[in-house]
Amino acid sequence: MCISVTSLALPAFVASAASTLSLQSDFNYFYNNNNNNMAWHDRCEDLARAVDRLSAIGSQDALILLKSSFSAPKVLHLLRCCPSADHPSLGKFDGLLRHSVQQITNWNLSETQWIQARLPVRDGGLGIRSVTSLSLPVFAASAASTLSLQSDILADCILKQRFLSDILGNLVVTVWRCPRSPANQTAILGPT
Repeated sequence: MCISVTSLALPAFVASAASTLSLQSDFNYFYNNNNNNMAWHDRCEDLARAVDRLSAIGSQDALILLKSSFSAPKVLHLLRCCPSADHPSLGKFDGLLRHSVQQITNWNLSETQWIQARLPVRDGGLGIRSVTSLSLPVFAASAASTLSLQSDILADCILKQRFLSDILGNLVVTVWRCPRSPANQTAILGPT
């Protein structure tokens, strides 16, 4: 049984492009898509606006709100759904986080202090998570957990069955700089 890609509840840019992209260009389409760029731009603007508003409350309350609501938790869905590793806006978002911690604590953080601030609270940090370091593991975990569902939905359809596996493989080769070999592919994606 084949489910049509257009009948799924997919974003319009995915459904419209699903039948026209070749397997080789799929990774580049989803990675460099304008919708992804706009989403990251919007999240950076939201964080900048939140930082301005956090200055009106006490520093402890502001730090707790920043850590639990306005930083990584705010973009976790975007990190899970879009391959954003090496996206330029990740660095911008992390820079805004650092600026906001500096503004809240009224302290210019050195690189070492910023690294410590990103540590979990139990390890002596502030628990501010870096979206740059989260982007690949979060997307890979989300994508890998849905591989069987993806292959069931996309079996005998327009998109090839190994679409997501190839995207994950490209991410591993591109970001982690692992050579593409059958052994590495199996270790990362599991047996096919």
